[in-house]
Amino acid sequence: MTELNMLNQEFAQWKSEKLGQLQIEQKLTSLGYSAEFINSAIKSFEKYKEQMRIRKGWICMAIGSVIGFMGCILTLANILPELRNFYIFGMTSLAVIVAMFGCYLVFEKE
Repeated sequence: MTELNMLNQEFAQWKSEKLGQLQIEQKLTSLGYSAEFINSAIKSFEKYKEQMRIRKGWICMAIGSVIGFMGCILTLANILPELRNFYIFGMTSLAVIVAMFGCYLVFEKE
């Protein structure tokens, strides 16, 4: 299990190189790991990718929520009346798009 924890550092590199399961399997086989370890490493890598996707989704939902809240506050405060349409329609539309994209990342499976 300690070897698997050591591979956690490699996960980001594998993701940036866009390695597939076959390539990861070949890489680990060349390093002399057993088939059982390779299967558990690939499963862990898939979990890592899913966690990163979910994290990005929650960040997008938070950003969308903040944009929507700011649009609401700026609309109610009516600080610059000539920008009221931008606050109410532009910021709200942007907030919904960003938040829905975040929902897609969190709830949709690859």
